Amino acid sequence: MFKTKSIVSFISIIFFLVNLHSKEISIIFNDIKYTYAQQDLKEFLTIQALLSENRMNELVEFLDENFYVPFGEGENSGFQYIKNRNYINEIFPVIKIESGKNREGFVDNSLLIYFGFINNKNNSEWTHTNAKAKTILQLFRDSIEIGYAYTSFVQVVTNETINVENINRYTKKLIAKVDPSATQIIKASNFTVFPNWPDEIIFFGPGKTTSTTIKINSIIGNDSGYLATISIKAYKLNDSNSEQPFNLQFFSALKNLNDRIWLDR
Repeated sequence: MFKTKSIVSFISIIFFLVNLHSKEISIIFNDIKYTYAQQDLKEFLTIQALLSENRMNELVEFLDENFYVPFGEGENSGFQYIKNRNYINEIFPVIKIESGKNREGFVDNSLLIYFGFINNKNNSEWTHTNAKAKTILQLFRDSIEIGYAYTSFVQVVTNETINVENINRYTKKLIAKVDPSATQIIKASNFTVFPNWPDEIIFFGPGKTTSTTIKINSIIGNDSGYLATISIKAYKLNDSNSEQPFNLQFFSALKNLNDRIWLDR
């Protein structure tokens, strides 16, 4: 489904500007830190990939090796795992594995992830002020290097209004013909956002799925507290034999999640 949507028109590409800020490993806002945001994202995607291929033994081993502690198992709660991370002012995730909640076309198993916070009294906070919940979700989003899906990126070429310079295989410079001082750098990425779904980040990655959706959920709660959550689910392949299985060792070894652009084949 989303492989088709990734072939967007040239006009949409030019006018759909994506935030491509370079980010430090540690992202800090006021008293909140998400030092491990990129590592957590890699782990979330790994867990979803293993679920998508029903590799449950490897999943249990991966969760254990990466310090996810099970709690709250039950018919109504699903399977929940809390990241064993206890640093002052640091965000930590709680993962809930869900099944039977996705529309047709999605893999059955998916993730609902809650973000907690260790306050300066070394206590865990599960609910937050509205502002803090929004900040937590923004810190997570800002850790993701969003750009152009490779299939769209290669369609950006010189035309009557712009010149395009290829800086490298995954980076281009756009120069307006009417004003050469007006330039824009664009990059290919495994993560992209479509204009109609600004809160859904699409990951085109390895394994036996079409793509994976990372949805930044709306803040829910009341004056007593708000939850900061994301949802992750994967689209099924029409033909499960058309792709290679998810390579856990290779993916885990990547320093940056855009070191390998998976649509570039």
